[in-house]
This record gives sequence, structure tokens and C-alpha cells, in this order.
Amino acid sequence: MQKYVLSLFILIWMLSCNVSNNQSVQVISSAKEIPEKIQERIQRYDQKIIRSLKEENALSIDSISSAFFKKETDIKSLASMMPQISTLLKGLTPIQKDHIYLTTNPSALTSSKNTVLKGSDDYNFELPINSEQMYISSYLFNSKSDGYMMTLIYSLHKNQWFLDRINLGSYSFYGKNALDFYNKGIEHMEQGHLIDAFIALEVSSNLLQPSSGNLNYLKSDDITQTLQFVSKSINEKYNFPFTLQVGTSNIEIFRIYSQRVGKDGFFPVIDYKSTFDISDTTALQLENELLHDSIEKVFPGILKNKSWLFYGSYNTIPSSEVQTPKHSFAHQLDSL
Repeated sequence: MQKYVLSLFILIWMLSCNVSNNQSVQVISSAKEIPEKIQERIQRYDQKIIRSLKEENALSIDSISSAFFKKETDIKSLASMMPQISTLLKGLTPIQKDHIYLTTNPSALTSSKNTVLKGSDDYNFELPINSEQMYISSYLFNSKSDGYMMTLIYSLHKNQWFLDRINLGSYSFYGKNALDFYNKGIEHMEQGHLIDAFIALEVSSNLLQPSSGNLNYLKSDDITQTLQFVSKSINEKYNFPFTLQVGTSNIEIFRIYSQRVGKDGFFPVIDYKSTFDISDTTALQLENELLHDSIEKVFPGILKNKSWLFYGSYNTIPSSEVQTPKHSFAHQLDSL
């Protein structure tokens, strides 16, 4: 399965810490309650960073970066990431999602534990406290098919705010985030549509880290465990590879996975071993049409509420070591 999580900046604190709520930390997450001067300063920094990313200006970001940031990412590495980031963000308007301002006493700085902070949605931010004042800003950048989340983490040192970390990752596809795909997966499970459930849950799983290790969904464990349950149920039910009679042919279906199609969504791909040589396209076409006519009985729900179903026809089951020729089929469906 291909991974859909895009993690372009991974500037996170690499510590193996226990997670706990730090009682010495005071948190303000309402924009109306954050001191106006602090909020204005951070927003100017946010705007400068976003503008610099779009304009590929690494020096501008370096000028407000903390010693930690510079230790983890040198200016050349930062500059090398800029073209890809710029391509993603250009033309997209940032939408502010989280404002979190926190203060603590000096004794809390000696703790090795992460502090858990409630986000604006069903997730928490987790991070070590390295300053008596810190600030977290997050933004969404939405296109028609992709949504990205940018998290900016600042710390105050000697009365000056500095950028500690930038995290940028995939937050949503087609306007749906990890929880939306999870809920859709549960719905498919209840309908007995295991393949659709697996695809939705797999996408959900791949959207769990839009802010690298600093953000954790409250249902993260539920999503992971449900995906494992559905995957196990599919393997137990179908015992891949399995033989299916199609007309006079006995084909072997050996795997199913998802494929993303531009702005349309994620759709199943069914790979099978054909009884015909893949060079005999006429015979392959007839065999595939017969398979497609009966596929709903094999995989309930696989033709419902989607616009595409794909097949890959092979003469031998491929291995990871050898590239195996195949013939592909695409069926456009009218069941949306």
C-alpha cells in the first residue's frame, strides 16, 4: 500500500519521553484571552514564515529561528526543501486553526516529560517545555483535493520569540480528515463492505500525523486497531490467493489495494493471475468483463458509491524482487 502522509518538515524534538499533563503549565487556547501584544507578534512571525516558504526564502526563516532549530536543520537543508513546499502552498490561503499560549515556572523546565495540550479538534499536542513561555500556531491550507496542516512552535528566550519547529503534513483528502475516514470505515464495516472499510481506514491511518510527532488524535489507537481488525478479517475470509471460476477460466485473486485517482478519490485495485497470456488482449478483455460482472458477489459493496474500479491481470504472481508484466483494466462506475 502506498503511503499518503506527506511529511516535508520533520523538525521535532527527538526524545523518548513519558507523556503526562504538566500541572505547572498554564495554557490559554482562546485567541480572545491571549495577551494582544504576544498574539500580534506571533501572527507577524507566522505571516513571515508562510510568505518565506512560498517565496523560497530560507534566510528569512533562519533569521528568527532558535538555536535548537538551527542545530537540527542547517540553512542549506532548509533551502533544499523550499521548492517542494512552495509548490504545495502557492495559491492556497492559510486558515488559522490553533492558538495555544502557555506559561510555566522555571522548575518545570527540568522535567523530561512531554506536556499534553488540547487542540482545537479531537487531538492533543505533545511537546517538551523548553522555555517559560511558548506558543503553538497551526494553519490549514486547503485545495479541492488536498488539505495540509502547518504547525509552528515558538519559545521565548531573553524577551525574544524564536521559531523552534515547523511541521507540515497531510491533514485531509477531499475535505475529509482522519476522523471522517475512520467514521466512514466504521459505516462500511457495519454494512459488511470489508474492502471499502479497509480503504477508508487505511487512508485514515495515513492522516494521523499531520504535525509529525507533536500531534496525536484521541482516537489514534482505535483507528490503528480497527484497521488491523479489518485487515485480519479480510485475510481470514478470502485467504489470498484464492481461485475464482470466471466463465471457463480459473483465475487467482492475490491482492487488493487502493489507488488514488486525481481529484476523484481512492478506489480499489484487484490483482489476479489470468489463465491467458497478457499479450492476448482480446481474451483478457473478455475474461475481465466476466470477472467484473461477478465481482460484487465476491466482494460485497465494491461497486457501490464509487466512480472507479481497477484490475491488474498477471501471468505470474509478482514478487518484490522481479518486475512482472501486467495488463490493467479500468471500469468507470455509475453508482455514485
